[in-house]
Amino acid sequence: MYITDVNINIICLNETKISDMDLLLLSNYSILRKDRTAKGGGVAIVYDSSLSAEIVLLNVPYDQNSKVELLCVNFQLNQLKSILVCSIYRAKFYLTESDVTFLESIILELKSKSKWWCLCGDFNIHTEDKTNPAVKKFLTMLKRNNAFLISTETTRENAILDFFITCGPEYITESGTLDPGLSDHQISFVEYKYPQKPKQSKLKRIKRNYNSINFELLGKHVCKTTFTTEEKNPASKIAAFVNDQLQIFKSMAPKREIYFYPRKTHIGLTNTTKLAMKIRDDMRHNWLKFQTESNRLVYIN
Repeated sequence: MYITDVNINIICLNETKISDMDLLLLSNYSILRKDRTAKGGGVAIVYDSSLSAEIVLLNVPYDQNSKVELLCVNFQLNQLKSILVCSIYRAKFYLTESDVTFLESIILELKSKSKWWCLCGDFNIHTEDKTNPAVKKFLTMLKRNNAFLISTETTRENAILDFFITCGPEYITESGTLDPGLSDHQISFVEYKYPQKPKQSKLKRIKRNYNSINFELLGKHVCKTTFTTEEKNPASKIAAFVNDQLQIFKSMAPKREIYFYPRKTHIGLTNTTKLAMKIRDDMRHNWLKFQTESNRLVYIN
């Protein structure tokens, strides 16, 4: 009920502590799991079944000492756009330099996918302790890789242990914590909104169909029309007469409205044109070297 009340599309779970068990989910939700064989641990991602989801295996050498559990899923939003969401659980309560190096290898692998990604879960890293040397190295590593820490609210007592790391904070419209009373940790959340291109409006144009002119009716109309002009010059009188007849011809063509999307035209230059422009620029450059009249004459000859 809580999931539907706050309209959550993707949920990253840590310490699921399930193994070879079927879970009872809401009818419109699915789950992808990575269970731990030993006691405790485990990560999973629950998502709206309307989303297309596929597990992505990251090419990261596993570090047994890091005690990191990771599940990465590609969500296809439409035919052209997809995002990576990774649920991570780090069981260690202290942070070493090798841990930072291993986390950096995960971020580098996500960056290589060339799409928006988000790494979230219980890192067990006290990011609120800015004086801790290990935390400083972790934050410096994020900055070095253009990765951004989202959600700086405490999630367990006075500690910030659960948070989001992403490559594109500009797509996050809201972040914070929720406390449904399900755990001793509060839930960290972000609202993601992919920027939509503004819908292009159609242009309207009036088009006449000259192939549908009733020439019999046109002839009668021309014969009944009285031509008058104030022009005195014979050539001007002829021009005025022709223009008058053209206006009659145009008025007899039925009109229809057409709607179309404007096209952007890109002018491409051929290699020959580019070479000619380079020769032109070189000649201009060389011309500046000949400042005196005699030098100009020599250059021209």
